[in-house]
Order: sequence, then C-alpha cells, then structure tokens
Amino acid sequence: MIKYFNLYWEGQVNVLLNASDVQSILQTSATSTVIGYSSRAAADKITLTHASDASEKAVQSFLVNELKSLMSNPYTNSAPEINLPFAITSVPTIG
Repeated sequence: MIKYFNLYWEGQVNVLLNASDVQSILQTSATSTVIGYSSRAAADKITLTHASDASEKAVQSFLVNELKSLMSNPYTNSAPEINLPFAITSVPTIG
C-alpha cells in the first residue's frame, strides 16, 4: 500500500504526492524544495515552490520529519493532511 504527502495548498486543491517512493528531499534555495524519486531522471523530481525560508533548511527538515512519521505509522491514514511551515506558491502540473 502506498503512502502519500497530502500537502495543504491554501486556495487550491491539496497536492497529493507519493511518499512511499521518495529517494531524496533537498531544499535548493529559500523558495524551492525538490522531492526526488530517481536520481537518474529529471522527470522523476518534483520542485515545490514555497514562501521564502531564510534558513534554506526548514522546509527540507519538515518534509524529512513528516516522511519519517508517515512511514512509521500504520496504513489506517495513508495520506494525512500536512501543512508546510511556509506556504506553497507553485507546483508543476503533470499531464
């Protein structure tokens, strides 16, 4: 069974991302965090754009901790809603 990041996005439909297959989470700037699924393919990465985080580590740390929590809990709630500490401003569309 797959678990998901169910990211709250104010004023938009929540962002549902596969958490079970995440291989990396890297905050690349104050406003961008990349969730990687395969280190070999650029298409297997999703870049979340969010409000500015001066530390350039808070969103990455938050998502890593949420991933740990999600994976250590039973499947009774495989997609709990997650509120990032900095508002999401953009998510790439797929399709």
